[in-house]
Amino acid sequence: MTAGRDLAEDIPDWRDPHSYNFLMRCERVAFAWEWLRRDVRFRDAALFGGGAPPAAASEWGLHDFTDPRLDTRSARPVWRAEWHSLVLGAQAERAPMGADTIDIRILGGITTILKDQAGQHLLLSDGLRNIRLDVTGGDLTRGSARLAYRLSGIASAAGPLLVLRQALALFGTHHFARTLHPPFRRAARQILLLRAHDAIRAGAGQRAIAASLFGPDAATSGWRFANPSLRSRVQRLVRTAREVASGGYVDLLGMRDP
Repeated sequence: MTAGRDLAEDIPDWRDPHSYNFLMRCERVAFAWEWLRRDVRFRDAALFGGGAPPAAASEWGLHDFTDPRLDTRSARPVWRAEWHSLVLGAQAERAPMGADTIDIRILGGITTILKDQAGQHLLLSDGLRNIRLDVTGGDLTRGSARLAYRLSGIASAAGPLLVLRQALALFGTHHFARTLHPPFRRAARQILLLRAHDAIRAGAGQRAIAASLFGPDAATSGWRFANPSLRSRVQRLVRTAREVASGGYVDLLGMRDP
């Protein structure tokens, strides 16, 4: 069995808009994962790669494979800094617990740490909101540490600076600051694209997509001629969905809206 054949088992029913509603509360990086986990090549590598080394995951911008059967609420993909603009670098050193230190063990289930020769790759996530740090030096899993944050440049500092603000708020309150983690403002558009992609994968035609996404009256018999503007809209949606699925989702890992 290939990952492509079991795709329908863990992807929402494209005809049911409610099954995508949770994405309205997510940050933009969540949509990058939703697109990647639908990639058949990635699914094959992640599920049936025969023990493929973590280095192979770098082809898709990850430090290690994450189970593509999990949606963003449960998955914890750790994106590489070369791909993801919202990653903050830091140096860690052991220090007694105090106002200037953090013991990430206190944060519990939101913590994911991957280790390699470069250091520790820290993801703090509740499935909807994410904070990413790349940490060198000390071991964050062994107790309290003091972090020295790395910022440089002007334009290139914007992403890490936002992560720093998010991290300081989380470290101080043990809660994600809602004002610093707004839902993706183009979430509704991304959901339409995902539904169109899932419909295509399920073998649906453009008329069925129009009826399900824009209402049954939108795709009556002869709709191609009776409603050319809708036909064009559906065609653009399908075309864009294919472009995003073919790698365009990487733009969701940047600072600018795709």
